[in-house]
Amino acid sequence: GKIVPGAKLRIARGESYVGEGTVTEVQSGKQTAKEVRHGQECGIKVQSKTKLEVGDRLEAYLEETRVRSLVLASEEKKK
Repeated sequence: GKIVPGAKLRIARGESYVGEGTVTEVQSGKQTAKEVRHGQECGIKVQSKTKLEVGDRLEAYLEETRVRSLVLASEEKKK
């Protein structure tokens, strides 16, 4: 996986989820990065109403919206 700015986050503490947030910036070394891949050390800035604590687990994900179109059977026969 990878982490990118704009990704959504779920914040887990122990066995339960305690909040959600958004990744606002990702850094690799001291440079701002567009993405950081699995296994790389990085720093992230998070916007969230929940205050992060040591030991919290962050689960990052991206939401995608797809537009679907409907083709009517009568239109299909015309082709």
